Amino acid sequence: MANFKDKTVYLENDLDLGGHEWISIGDGANTDVGSFQGVFDGQSHVVYNLYSHEGLKSENKDNNNNLYRNGLFGAIYNATVQNLGIENADIVIPMKVNTMPRMPKYLKREWAFFLDERGRKKYNELCRKCEMSCKQSFRAAVIQCPHYLSKRRTRQ
Repeated sequence: MANFKDKTVYLENDLDLGGHEWISIGDGANTDVGSFQGVFDGQSHVVYNLYSHEGLKSENKDNNNNLYRNGLFGAIYNATVQNLGIENADIVIPMKVNTMPRMPKYLKREWAFFLDERGRKKYNELCRKCEMSCKQSFRAAVIQCPHYLSKRRTRQ
């Protein structure tokens, strides 16, 4: 990959990325290896509809730096990005499966049946807005629930 060290890249026109998955510029770990290192001058132009969900995993041999890269720039090092506007961006940074910040291991084990691929608690669609404490996992098929109130049924 070219790192553009000591080079300036100019954006000559507005750029509409609608309908395309963007692959980030730079795949390093914000070090001098694999990162964008030049000057990116947008010349007051705008990048529209930047869509970046499927971040490519960088192929660094050092697993500590083996990160997902999302956004216009995935990794920069001693670089400058200037005079650039971004509008209507849709950027998602994927989390590792089974990652749940600030939750002890014993709770992760206890809630494992309820955790989705992002590590968040997720209830059955039937139970989502229910106020009862008997909520079921999104993985469970609810056949009948004595507490379920359909929109047509009135509360007793």
